[in-house]
Amino acid sequence: MKLRLLLSVISLPLWAAAQDGQQLINGLRSKWDRVNDYAVQADIRSEIPLIKSFPVKATVYFKQKDRFKVVSKGIAILPRQNFNELPRFLSLENAYTALVTGKETIAGADCTQLTVLPSDDAGDLLLLKLWVDTEKNLLLRSQTTTRSNGTVSAQYSYRSEEHTSELQSRLHLVCRL
Repeated sequence: MKLRLLLSVISLPLWAAAQDGQQLINGLRSKWDRVNDYAVQADIRSEIPLIKSFPVKATVYFKQKDRFKVVSKGIAILPRQNFNELPRFLSLENAYTALVTGKETIAGADCTQLTVLPSDDAGDLLLLKLWVDTEKNLLLRSQTTTRSNGTVSAQYSYRSEEHTSELQSRLHLVCRL
């Protein structure tokens, strides 16, 4: 009896953190589902050992459900799975566990840091970190680490007058391969 009580007291904070994390992701998904088509200006910088590459300006087009297109005047080096996997992966609720792992301030907004762990150990995704503005329920930063593509970090910017919108006005990508 004492052992059960001790185990339940120890596991309660983990269960609560997972519930809060899942609620934040559900809020993000509901905003993403309302977007039919969309375009954003992106700054893409690749960091590849022994290869010098320059930052590239591009336009990223999105069409519902999960179609992405990147248009740039220069050569943009992007991972094979690309950064468009985030909404698709988060739409599969049983494919991951989301935990609240910290608080941080980004661009003056109080954010909750989520660590998303995939349920499938053999899959390509190793770790996903999300920084969500809890007041406006906006994704401000993400970091995706995969076996085949390394780490892709994204910083999302919103126009101040549209800060309550679910659409970013600017996207900054850093690909560490």
